[in-house]
Amino acid sequence: MITLPYTEIIDLKSTYNEVEYSLFIRTPNDYKTSNKAYPSLFLLDAQYLFSACYGVQKIYENYIIIGIGHKDFDFKELDQEKRGHLIEINRDRDFLPWKINRNIFAKGVSEAEIDEIVSASGQAEKFAEFISYQVVALIDQKFRTTKDRILIGHSFGGVFVSFMLFCHPENFTKYIAIAPVLASEYYQEKKMFEALKRKISDTKKFAYFSIGGEERDNRINNYVGVVEKSCLKIAELSNIVGKVEVIAAENHVSVVTPSIWRGLKFFDENLN
Repeated sequence: MITLPYTEIIDLKSTYNEVEYSLFIRTPNDYKTSNKAYPSLFLLDAQYLFSACYGVQKIYENYIIIGIGHKDFDFKELDQEKRGHLIEINRDRDFLPWKINRNIFAKGVSEAEIDEIVSASGQAEKFAEFISYQVVALIDQKFRTTKDRILIGHSFGGVFVSFMLFCHPENFTKYIAIAPVLASEYYQEKKMFEALKRKISDTKKFAYFSIGGEERDNRINNYVGVVEKSCLKIAELSNIVGKVEVIAAENHVSVVTPSIWRGLKFFDENLN
C-alpha cells in the first residue's frame, strides 16, 4: 500500500457492478493553506499512471490528481501470474464497450481463462456510470474542485476515454487517449462509432490522441495507420478541438509519459 505525502486513499464500491475500487488522491502541496479550487485529473490504471503524475511539479501544483484503481491489485504485492490475470479481467471488463475477440490471446492461455476473460469483458457502461455518478460526485464533495476535469487512459484505457468522450460527455471537459486500441479486430462487435452523432455533447470538448510510431501488432497490417484513422474520426468532429499525434521512436509503453505532457500542453495552447 502506498504511503506518499499529500496523498489519501478512498475505497469505494460500485453500485453498478458491485466491484470494489480504490481512489488514490494527490492534492497540491499548498492545498490546505491556499483555499483555491483546482481542476481535477482523473487517471485510469492507477498503478502506473498515478505514479507517473504524482511527482511532476507542473501537474501536482495545478491539479488534484485522482487515480481510479482496483482494490484487489493496485499497489498490492501479488505474484506475477495472479496479477496478470486480475489485470486482464478488470481492464477488459471496465474499459471495453464491446466483448473481446477471443482470437487475440497469445498461445498458452487456457480455454477456461479465455472463457472467463471474454465473459467479463465489455462492461464499460457500468464503469462509466460508476465514474460519472459516484467518483466525480465524491471528489467534488470532499475537495475544492472546479468543473474543469481531465480524463486520461492508456491502451484499453484509451478506448474507454474515447467511449466517455462521445457516449458520456457530461462530466469531463478534456480527454487524453494514449495508444487507444481502436482496431476492430480486437472486438466481437463495434457499435461505439455508430453513436457519434446521437451522443456527442453540444458543448465544446478538447481531446488529444497519441500513438507510438514504433507500435506494432502482427495481427493487424499497418497498425499505427489503422489506429490513427480511428482517432481522427473522433478528433475531427465539429464540436471537438482535437489533435492526433504519432510520436516517433516510442512504442506502446514508452509513449505514455510524453503523451501526458503533450496532451496537457495542447490543452493549454487551446484554452482561448
